[in-house]
Amino acid sequence: MITLADEALVLRRIPYGETSLVVHFFTRNHGLMAAMAKGARGIKSAHRAPLAAMHTLTVQLRLRDMTGMATLHSADILYGRHGLTASPLCLAAAQVATEAVYRGVASGDGNQPLFHALSQTLDGLNRGQSPAETLAKGLAQMLTAMGYGFDMQRCHRCETGTSSLAYSWQSGQMVCSACCRGERFLLLSESACRAFAGSQGEVSLSGEETSLLYRLAVATLEKHGKAKLVSDTFFRQYLGW
Repeated sequence: MITLADEALVLRRIPYGETSLVVHFFTRNHGLMAAMAKGARGIKSAHRAPLAAMHTLTVQLRLRDMTGMATLHSADILYGRHGLTASPLCLAAAQVATEAVYRGVASGDGNQPLFHALSQTLDGLNRGQSPAETLAKGLAQMLTAMGYGFDMQRCHRCETGTSSLAYSWQSGQMVCSACCRGERFLLLSESACRAFAGSQGEVSLSGEETSLLYRLAVATLEKHGKAKLVSDTFFRQYLGW
């Protein structure tokens, strides 16, 4: 029997039986892991509160080998994010962020930069920062951490170096104005390009830039994840996009 101790974020919870849950964790060092949380929905369960929201947890998981489902032994709140439940819009944004990671990574794929990017996004939403802008910037950083980021200075097709690029819906890459003629494309401002490149500095986005960056990030995630983000529909409805 193997016991793993790690920091974790809850990405998905699936009811199992009368009182249990199958929980999909994204752990700092071991990536995506599924665990059976026996009795977690019970009123007296010690697991009920830690698994109920998008806190950063310290968990102990027990499993026979690294390929099977684990059993949750313990879960404690390391960093709470109780503020998310106070705002339906922030909570909807957080659900998009966690679903993006769930659909974008493989089981056992440890990725500390991605764990950090998701944690930062959830922290910003928990503090009440602009849900749309915080999520759009966060998704851009997550894309970079997943390896789906783009070269924002060079055309993907002709490899010409230029700072004037557009996102091609056809190829799902950044291309120059000459290469995107005759097809659907999305023009990005300099600040949106910096945000999409995962810039760690302060990047201020307008409402239009935020919407464009968000659409671009979701389209890229869905292209690589091979499935639509269910939570995206509800988030857009909240914003009226």
